[in-house]
Amino acid sequence: MSHETQGIHRTGRARVEANRRAAARALLLVIHDGKMCSAEGETWELDFSSELERIDEVLQMAGIDTTQPLHCPIRWRDEDEDGDK
Repeated sequence: MSHETQGIHRTGRARVEANRRAAARALLLVIHDGKMCSAEGETWELDFSSELERIDEVLQMAGIDTTQPLHCPIRWRDEDEDGDK
């Protein structure tokens, strides 16, 4: 693989990783958006709508269809893959 091809490959991997991180951040914000918080006798609602809109714009610019639901990743245990247990 040439140096130029290696650079493109690394850039592609970096872009995929950046998109994955943005999607994970969106998932975390969606989970907590609208939750009530209390501290020192005060209560307020978490509102991440502006952050979620910005992440949505970035993901759309990256070509990711944000109209589809974002499913939480599932980590399977090794024995689940074997089907033995």
